[in-house]
Parts: sequence; structure tokens; C-alpha cells
Amino acid sequence: MRQTVSEAILLLIADYLDWKHRMFSWRNIAVAGDPPWLHRHRRMIERYLHDKRKKKQAYTTIAQLKKGGFLIGRKINNRTGYLLTEKGELRAFTIRLRQLPHRKLPNGQWLMALFDIPESLRQKRDRLRHGLRWLGFTSFQRSIWITRYDQVDALTRLIRLHRLQPYVKLLRVQELPK
Repeated sequence: MRQTVSEAILLLIADYLDWKHRMFSWRNIAVAGDPPWLHRHRRMIERYLHDKRKKKQAYTTIAQLKKGGFLIGRKINNRTGYLLTEKGELRAFTIRLRQLPHRKLPNGQWLMALFDIPESLRQKRDRLRHGLRWLGFTSFQRSIWITRYDQVDALTRLIRLHRLQPYVKLLRVQELPK
């Protein structure tokens, strides 16, 4: 599945922020050394940093991401950098979800997500259900979802991203023999 330029740049910024925990800038990326995540983005970085027309397209894309509420720009010590907003983190997470491999759990095991999210958090509850579908879960009941895939890490991150930890329980269950 091909990524759009905005998805590629958003993932690059998200990966950089996960790695460095500080503001993203093209200058920082040029001197980042060789972190493990960089190889995924190297071709795109080289293409967009060395071609004037493509570099302009990258900056235009960043401006669109800022306008869309996915990034915020910060100026520190006369340098401009970017941070992801909550909306940007969620978008980067959903892009990553599409790319995740689905590893099956051992025979007879299921991953179960149970939740009781208040009506005042309906939007977050709907986002959680949407994320569960992306992760390969099937609705057993409205608030009980099951899957045969090992998606604990991705689901835990989704729950944390939406700040739903008090409302969601994850269980790995073993199917009983007949």
C-alpha cells in the first residue's frame, strides 16, 4: 500500500519524536546519525532534501499538516521545529495500524477487549471501536471485542493515546476443549 506524501512526512515526524523526544526539524534529521528507525524513511528524506522542487513540496505539505491541526510549529533559539498535536498522533497511529502485520495467537487463544466507557466520552469510544476493527477484532457484544491476533502492544498504545485506561480491560483467554 503506497503512502501519500503527507502520511510519509507525518510518520517521519512521529518516529523522530518517539526517538528523540524533542522538536522535529529538517536540520536535526540531517545530523541524526543512523538511528534504527531512519532506514524506513531514508529514501524519502534524500529525495526531498536534495531536490529543490520536492523540498518545496515537503514544506507545503508540512504547512497543510499544520493548517489541518496535525502539527504545531515552534520557534526556539531562532530555529523552527514541529511537534505533533493529539490529532496528529492519532493520525500517525492509524497510518501505522494499516501497516501492522497480523500475527495469530497460539491455538485456542483469544485476545479480548472489554470496556465500559461513559456516554460523555462517546467520541473516544467510537474511535476505540474503529481502531479495534483496524486491528482485526470482531464485535462479540457492543463492549466486548475478540480477535485471534496478537495485537496487545498496538491496542495498549491506542488505549493510552485516547486516555481510556480506567475503562478498558484486556484479557488473553484460552478456549476450553470440547
